[in-house]
Amino acid sequence: MPHDEQRAVDLFRHGCDVGEGSACFNLASLHHEGRAVPLDRPRSIVLMRASCAGFSEQVTRDYPRAAQLLEKGCDGDVALSCGALGDLYAKGLGVRQDAKRASTLWRRACAGGVTAHCGH
Repeated sequence: MPHDEQRAVDLFRHGCDVGEGSACFNLASLHHEGRAVPLDRPRSIVLMRASCAGFSEQVTRDYPRAAQLLEKGCDGDVALSCGALGDLYAKGLGVRQDAKRASTLWRRACAGGVTAHCGH
C-alpha cells in the first residue's frame, strides 16, 4: 500500500478512536470497499455506528446535514446509511417527508444485511 494511503488509514483510526465522527465514517467506507484495508463489512457497520455517535456529539441535530452524509454513505452502498436515511424520510427530518423513498431506502438496507429494516 502506498505510504499516503497508510497514513490516511492511520489518521482515520486515530480520529475514530478519539470520537471524530468523520474519521469513523471514512474508515468505515474503506472497510466497506476493501480499499487500503481488508474488506470487512461487519467492521464497516461497527465503524459507521461509531461515526453516527461521533456526529451526534459534535452537532446539534443538524438533520439536513445528516441527510447529506447518509445519502453519500448510501450511494457508496453502506446499508446502514440507507436505513438511517430511510428513517429521516419517513419522519420528514431534514428532508421532505416521503414514505415511498423511505421504503426504497429500507429495502436497500435490508438487502445489504441491516435486518432491522427488513419488513418495513
